[in-house]
Amino acid sequence: MDYYDEQELFDILENTDITDERGLTITIGRNIGKTPMSDELWTEFRNRTLRLITGELYSNATYQGVWVNSDNVEIHETSAIFYGVTELSELEVLEELHFLTELFFQDAIGYQFGHTGLVERKGQ
Repeated sequence: MDYYDEQELFDILENTDITDERGLTITIGRNIGKTPMSDELWTEFRNRTLRLITGELYSNATYQGVWVNSDNVEIHETSAIFYGVTELSELEVLEELHFLTELFFQDAIGYQFGHTGLVERKGQ
């Protein structure tokens, strides 16, 4: 396995534009409490959330999620994760996520906002 030495890493960072300051990852769950929402509502929730990714979309995935609620009960639900770039400010993202939390009766919506980048294989 090839490893980068410190100088190679500095050269990569200096000579390559690999980051975007407005990367956005959002994770949502299908359940309202312990009950899955209807197919129509789930589609609307996903579409409304996806609109926050205003630039390039890198990932749009659905998976089976598990989390523990405030009563220490394990909840299994279909979840979705979106990862891409947004032109919105973090405040605008938070305002919209708060609105979506209320509109779709969610306990919480997960998000990350900030620098994103790619780590590429050495020699590419």
